[in-house]
Formats: sequence, C-alpha cells, structure tokens
Amino acid sequence: MEPAETDLAITAVTTIRCERQPNVLWVQLTCSTGEVGLGETWFGVGPVETHIHDVAAPYLLGADPGLIRRHQQELMMLWSRKGVGAEARAASAVEVALWDLIGKVRGLPIHRMLGGAGRDRVPVYNTCVGPGYMKTPLAVGNDLFSPPEPGGRHEDMWATLEAPGDLARDLLDSGIRTMKILPFDARLAYGDGDIFRLEDLERGRRILAEIRGAVGNAMEIAIECRGRWNVPAAKRMMGAIAEFEPVWVEDPIRNENAAALAEVRAAGITPIAAGESLGIPYRHLELIEAGAADIVLTDVVWNGGIGPARMVCDLASLHLLSAGLHDCTGPVGLAASVHLALHHPATFGQEIVRAYLHGWYEDVAAGLPTLADGEMSVADAPGHGVELRGDFLTDAGTTLRTTIKEGM
Repeated sequence: MEPAETDLAITAVTTIRCERQPNVLWVQLTCSTGEVGLGETWFGVGPVETHIHDVAAPYLLGADPGLIRRHQQELMMLWSRKGVGAEARAASAVEVALWDLIGKVRGLPIHRMLGGAGRDRVPVYNTCVGPGYMKTPLAVGNDLFSPPEPGGRHEDMWATLEAPGDLARDLLDSGIRTMKILPFDARLAYGDGDIFRLEDLERGRRILAEIRGAVGNAMEIAIECRGRWNVPAAKRMMGAIAEFEPVWVEDPIRNENAAALAEVRAAGITPIAAGESLGIPYRHLELIEAGAADIVLTDVVWNGGIGPARMVCDLASLHLLSAGLHDCTGPVGLAASVHLALHHPATFGQEIVRAYLHGWYEDVAAGLPTLADGEMSVADAPGHGVELRGDFLTDAGTTLRTTIKEGM
C-alpha cells in the first residue's frame, strides 16, 4: 500500500561531482520510504554544492518531499528572482529531484504528474558542438567553449566549420531536420563585439551556403550567437544571413537588455530565440512584454526547476509565441525537459547535443529518453526515468557528499 504523503520525509541530501564533467552537479534526495530522487544543475558547482549542504539541506531534512511548490518558493526567497547564481541553480537541482522522488513514490512519470502528455514524441534539433564542448572547468581565463577538434564521430562543431554540407546530410540521414550551428564563433568578437568584419560575415555565409547547396530546404538552420555581439553588429549579421532563411537566431546579444534585443528583432524578419540564461519567469515576462523574442527559451536546471519552466511555457503560449527547452548540460536536465515538452503544447521541439547524448550521457546514466527518426520519447518509468550508473558512482573520479539529520 502506498504511504500517505504526510508520512514521507527527506532523510538525506547527497551531491555528486565528477572529474570528467567538472561543470555538472547532481543532487540526490533520499526519502523515508527508500526512494531516491535525482536532480542536476550546471556551472560553478563548488558554490552550488556548498549552498545545498549549508543552506538547503537543513531546511529539507525531515520535510515532506511532496510539497514541491512550497519548497521551491522557500528556496527561491533566498536569492534574487532575476538571477541564475549559485542559489538559483541549487534550487533548480533540488526542485527537479523532488519531482523525480514523488514520481517514484506515486509510480508516475513526471509528464503524468504535470497533467499528462499531449503527444507521444517531440521533434528534436541538434546543437552542432562536439564531445569536448563546455568541458573545461570554470576558472578565470579558461575558454569554456573549447576549440573544435578535427575528425571523430559527432565532432559537429568541427564539421560545421570544415564540412557543413556533409554534416547536414548526416543529420538528415539520422532523421534530424533542424540543426543549430555556430558559424560566427565567439573568438570573432572584437572588444565588446562592436565590429563584424565583412571577411567574418563571409566565412559564416559560406557555411550556410554549403548547407543549402547540399540539402536545399530539407534542413532547417538555426544560428547560435551566444550573446557575443552588440546591437549594430547583430543587425549587420542578421541582414547578411537573411537570404538563407534561418529558422531562428539565438542570443544575438545578451538577454538582460530586453529593449536592445527588441531593437535587433525589429530590424529583421528572422525570428529571435532568447531567454535560457535569464533565470525564473519574471525576466521572461519582461522579455516578452518588450517584444524581444519569438521563441522564449528556458532551462529547468537553471530557472528554478520544472514548475518555473512550465510557467515560462505558459507565458509564451498566452502571447502566441513558441517555447523551447535548453539542453547542453546533463542527462537529467534533458530527461526532465522532454517530460515537460511532451506535456506542454507551446514547446516547438527539444534541443539535444548528439555528441553528449551518444557520448558521456550514456556513460554516466541509464534510462535516457529515446531518440528515433528525429523525435524523442520517454519510457513509462516513474519520475524522469534517469538513474546514475553504479560504475560511475563508484569510479575514483566521482565524489559524493552527504548531509543527514541526527536521529533520522
């Protein structure tokens, strides 16, 4: 017989780090019934881990894990509602772990707890980076984006620069019909991104031309800019690529100045995608009300969790915009996002990084969403379905830290 939720209590909080992916932190919440919920976040994991054990754990231990919204609100009050600092990322990881835990207690997948899936599969788009992307530890002077390495399976950033037509054909052969590329690399930004030289524009245009020449309009092309430019440079870039009809341009400038982003959007006809790094929904509402985005992006492991991400999707839907869920972080974030994307009609598709999905995600985790013919689905497992592998947890490069409450 399933225990009443008032009998449930969180008995342990564990964080997990590994040398192989130093920017990823996992959180396990153990329940009095024995089930364990798994959450995740990314970036600056040292301060996040400290916050979880020093601040979140004393509050969570002994608490009913079924009160997800209450716990999210309590943790949210500890940090600025407009940021994605260590406190925000800690709250996000905990919230995702709570959904997973209660799903296991109830025997329900997360999309069922959200109200059910509106579809069985969600289309994906592939962000064309390689296995080493974002693998460099966070430190002043480190290049987090890592230069692309030649050759190798799924070295998609290298292929974008050196063999874009072949890359597009390979993706189409696998069923993926939308590719997001970085034709204007961050290293091409001069000073504060205030110059976009014609030779750099032509380098990016050549990549787009090769893709169109190889596969025509069978492949949708999205452009990732990583917020590296200012308004004049972004306008010049968007004008230069308009003839190739990209499906969207993502983060042409930083997201914080919604009015400036709205100016960039108003100058062209290509849809703008933005918002994944903004934090919880208050900033997304500002973005929408400023007319700054056509596709509103969010990330469940940065923005407070699954509940706040659903709020962002609701906001997009109410304003007749599309919503998108970020993945370039870890396997738990991807799985949680797919559950939300299956549930919410505003989500146009799910981001994946196939270099991660078929690489280190599979090495550290089991129960990943299934990718087939360009669409992603989840098994009918409770929670989000992802578990960290036993051999990964016992590996010498993996570190676990646990906080418990005396007497529990």
